[in-house]
Amino acid sequence: MSGDKENEVFYIGETDYRNKRKKFGIKRKDRRSHMYVIGKTGTGKSTLIKNLIIQDLQKGDGLALLDPHGDLVESIVNLVPEERQKDVIYINPSDSKSSIGFNVLEGVNSTEGRYLIASGLISIFKKLWADSWGQRTEHILRNIILTLAEYPGSTLLDLNKLLVDSSFRKTVLLYVKDEKVKEFWGKEFDKWPMRFRAEAIAPIQNKAGAFLSSPF
Repeated sequence: MSGDKENEVFYIGETDYRNKRKKFGIKRKDRRSHMYVIGKTGTGKSTLIKNLIIQDLQKGDGLALLDPHGDLVESIVNLVPEERQKDVIYINPSDSKSSIGFNVLEGVNSTEGRYLIASGLISIFKKLWADSWGQRTEHILRNIILTLAEYPGSTLLDLNKLLVDSSFRKTVLLYVKDEKVKEFWGKEFDKWPMRFRAEAIAPIQNKAGAFLSSPF
């Protein structure tokens, strides 16, 4: 990117010094250092963000807006220039009629990535099932996620099948390169007596089953 482009200014207001008003803004390169905008309700935080986004759109730049409340994004959508409207991807998780599927296991090609995904999912499930969470459940679930993350085309919907279908499990393990994960299935899971195994996986089947069977 050229120096002129880097020094391009995004205006956020005006200064008033000795009765001389002058536009004030932030250079493009400085925006990459992030901003921390604080203020009481109604002081203009959202308006500031909106004004910066409008300038991004006018300059042909791309951006991502994460709005936990929805008011800001709705106001932005209505201000998108006609020539940029086809560039917009609007995802509203609360709209059950236009839900978007997201496979958290897709495209995970590194060991670091697989363990990061596993830790993230474990953290989510742990919060959802805090009242009945145990070390054994976490141990099994972590190995399930790490296993499926190495199997092409897998999703979390394969979780139960991996636990109960030995033929499917054998096929999946052909793709697994992680020695620790292979040891879990071969030297641990497969050695458990059937009764113990059923008791160990039941909490995961019940909780994950309810979670994954939801259409929303």
